[in-house]
Amino acid sequence: MLTIQQLDEFKKDIEKELRIVKWAPTYTQIADMHRRIMAVINDNGTPNIRKIVNDVYGKPITVFVTDGLDMSTESTLLAKLRAQAQERQQGDKK
Repeated sequence: MLTIQQLDEFKKDIEKELRIVKWAPTYTQIADMHRRIMAVINDNGTPNIRKIVNDVYGKPITVFVTDGLDMSTESTLLAKLRAQAQERQQGDKK
């Protein structure tokens, strides 16, 4: 279970990576996004973060777009989440 501070940090990471400028998800929604993304990562998959966020939030999200949508930035968030998953797995083995 994530703390409020971790949920706030995860929300900021999502906003940065997806260039979100206006939305108001609940902590429950943020936790669900994190759970779904981590479930795919733990199954060695690559989640479509934007789709998961949109599916869970279910409302319009305002994003900042300049020359087009750059999906490559999602890899930064994925790398961070994969590292967290590996840390948890190593902690579980101890």
